[in-house]
Amino acid sequence: MTYEIRVGNSFGCTSTSNDQGALLTDIINPYIPEIQVVTLDTTNDLVDLSWDVNPAPDTYGYIVYKLLGGFWTPYDTVWGRLNTTYTDLMHTADIAPETYRVSAFDSCLTATGAYHTSALSDPHTTIFASVEYDI
Repeated sequence: MTYEIRVGNSFGCTSTSNDQGALLTDIINPYIPEIQVVTLDTTNDLVDLSWDVNPAPDTYGYIVYKLLGGFWTPYDTVWGRLNTTYTDLMHTADIAPETYRVSAFDSCLTATGAYHTSALSDPHTTIFASVEYDI
């Protein structure tokens, strides 16, 4: 961003300042999201996640990570600061527990062209339970 000041006088002359400016960047990442709920909804057999709204006003959205093969894998993106829920349509929580984490990203790009992203939230896991009758 640069600026210049111009001042005119009564003789029709204009005085101009030197160009002044600065390169402005945002080096602050969004806050780490805090997951509230990860649950298997038995009414529709889908996994639902919910987390707190990120307090950083320039938050663009959230990245949902899933533990796949022992690695945290970016699984899906939720756009919008106030959109804090996600439904996993492709889960296997009815076979085994599934573990999720969330990170937030803001509107500023890094030198590589990626968004500034927070660290990952604490992991949350669905509970896999089975029933066995013991007469």
